[in-house]
Amino acid sequence: PYADVAVDSYEIPEWMRRQVLLRDTWELFPYSSRSARRQDLDHTRPYRRGEKGQTRASNLGPLSRKAHRAKTHGGWLLEQPRPGIFWWTSPSGRRYRITPHGTFAMSDRPDAPALDRLLWDHDHSGESPP
Repeated sequence: PYADVAVDSYEIPEWMRRQVLLRDTWELFPYSSRSARRQDLDHTRPYRRGEKGQTRASNLGPLSRKAHRAKTHGGWLLEQPRPGIFWWTSPSGRRYRITPHGTFAMSDRPDAPALDRLLWDHDHSGESPP
């Protein structure tokens, strides 16, 4: 089972960094091939001073500074509905699902609306992955 232990600080303990890097071996921006080991760990939902339990593996992912700037200032939106499953939405509305198996551009497929909805619903349900 996955242990999602939280700490109440912005700084990421080394043990938690190792946990995330075992889960995510590549940067989690669409189509990136950058090794996660050389990236910063980013809070998927931005850190808010004073809120408890924000720094935990299920709210972290490896991003380069450039990808972090795209998220923070470039109009890209990011969600992590399950540990290690990331949904990006580009400024133009294109959606990408990032998993340990790679990037899936949802809008590139003819069946995208139905498939997108099915995967979105599955990823955002409280059920354990198959």
